[in-house]
Amino acid sequence: MDVECAGRVYSFVVAPIPEAGYVNLYGRDITERKRAEEALRQSEERLRQAHKLLEAVTKGAEVIVAAVDTSFRYIFFNEAYQEEIKRLTGKDIGIGSSMVETFAHLPEQQAVVVEQWSRTLQGESATSRIEFGDPGRYRRVYSVRHTPIRDAGGNVVGAGEVAFDVTEQVRAEEALRESEARYRALFEGMTEGFALHEIICDEQGQPCDYRFLEINPSFERLTGLRREDVVGKAHNEILPNDSPLWVQVYGQVALTGQPIHIENYSPALKRHYEVFAYQPVPRQFAALFMDVTQRKQMEETLRATNEELTRFNRAMVGRELRMIELKKEVNALCERAGQPLRYSLDFEK
Repeated sequence: MDVECAGRVYSFVVAPIPEAGYVNLYGRDITERKRAEEALRQSEERLRQAHKLLEAVTKGAEVIVAAVDTSFRYIFFNEAYQEEIKRLTGKDIGIGSSMVETFAHLPEQQAVVVEQWSRTLQGESATSRIEFGDPGRYRRVYSVRHTPIRDAGGNVVGAGEVAFDVTEQVRAEEALRESEARYRALFEGMTEGFALHEIICDEQGQPCDYRFLEINPSFERLTGLRREDVVGKAHNEILPNDSPLWVQVYGQVALTGQPIHIENYSPALKRHYEVFAYQPVPRQFAALFMDVTQRKQMEETLRATNEELTRFNRAMVGRELRMIELKKEVNALCERAGQPLRYSLDFEK
């Protein structure tokens, strides 16, 4: 039996000796052992409470948490980790299960597990993104943080993992990259000029200028302006003598959201442009345009030619009408003189 006396704990053993008519009482001081047992019990209780708290905090969340000892045996995992391991391996795990054995039937995944956790058990912390799992069964992408677990003396006694399934995020990023690549190919390969701008307003909120945010290669070709000289700068800074109509109509697009389709002349560039502009986001506008200078010149040449032809036709018609009148007068004189008519005017019949 154990007896506490004067702050110490003693364990006594009674050994009766019937033939002698008395008993022997043996005792030893077990105070330190009892203290150690109590400390261990309290430590285990704190660990259980910590496990319960961690499980409660992570339950229903997307975070995956696990810890192993130096023999790769699980000393903790939350429900999310347990379920994920079930999906990855088809196996149920428990505290004390061997991580290495859990992945024994998946040698490639086992090699990844051993390699990553071994580095952590050697004292290395690491953050990584890995694609993991059997492609024929269940394969996902994880963002993982591995951290060594140390005792009071700084010795590594285990390793912990906190992970997130980022598969959908990675897929979205890949889709975005593909979309951006397609957009970039279209952006750089289109024959039309394209530019994205933000409108600049004065103190009264009226458009007074606009800034170039992005241009495509065709913009450089159609304007003669280089990207490094344009992007980030204001229109009036680059082309101070240009038509004020550009700021006026683009300001309406950027502030009202109403798209426009116009043709206008740029005195600064000495070119005519046909432009379609729209508002991608408030206070910005995108312009898609073509250089129509040659067409405008051809139209002007055609207009001038048509005017010249009209004047010529009018002159020729007037001459013909005058000749007819003269012929009529000659025929009238011949008729009065009793002579045959000089001209035949068949169109009058």
